[in-house]
Formats: sequence, structure tokens, C-alpha cells
Amino acid sequence: MGITRQKNAIEQVFEDSPQHLTAEEVFFKVRETTPNISLATIYRHLNTMADRGELTRLTFPDGKCRFDKCTNLWTGHAYCQRCRQVFDLDPASLKMEPQVSADPHFQISGCEVILKGLCSNCQAQGEEPLET
Repeated sequence: MGITRQKNAIEQVFEDSPQHLTAEEVFFKVRETTPNISLATIYRHLNTMADRGELTRLTFPDGKCRFDKCTNLWTGHAYCQRCRQVFDLDPASLKMEPQVSADPHFQISGCEVILKGLCSNCQAQGEEPLET
């Protein structure tokens, strides 16, 4: 299978999914249509796509790397410390003008915010966070 076909299969997974996917999740979804693809190939493509700015690579408190099709320079996510779901923050809530106190002329090229807490489903079940 050619590189373009493999990459197209990965891109299709992100088009079909609103989720922030791990490489393993992408692997299982791609294998539904491309059974001969390897996990190493998935990792290689995902990392290349992230390095090129086609995906955003995100690392959350559970240590898992996830990939997001949103590549805005100002991104934010909420992470449930119980069920480990990831939610996008409203981009309007990230409109701020931060300043770096040590260098007031520092030119900011982007920002990633991760809020930790409990999603509404875990709250409704009376759950406590698994991690801090």
C-alpha cells in the first residue's frame, strides 16, 4: 500500500471522528478498511502530520498522547480526571493577551490550555477523580 493511501485512510478517520484519538485508536479504526497497516506506520504518519502542522499532538495527565484535527494556534481542552474524556474548550474563552513577565517583548505564537476536573457524567454518578 502506498504512503498516500495510508495517509488518506488516517485523514479519513479524523474526518469521521470528533474525538481526540490516540495512535492505538487510529490504528484500530484504520484497520477496518486497511487491514495490513501496522501500528508503527500509524505512529510514523501521525507524528509526521503533527510535525507538519496537519494535526495537533496533545499530551494529557494520563500520559497518553492524543491527536486533534484542530490546528488553531490558541487551543484549549478540558480533561476528565475520572473517565479520561477530552473536550474542546470554546475558542472564545481563550481570547486573551498574555504577557511573559520575564520578557515583555516575547512574541507568542500559540497557546495550549488543559483544564482538569470531572465531566458532568462523572459528577452525576458521584465519582471522584482517579488522578490529580
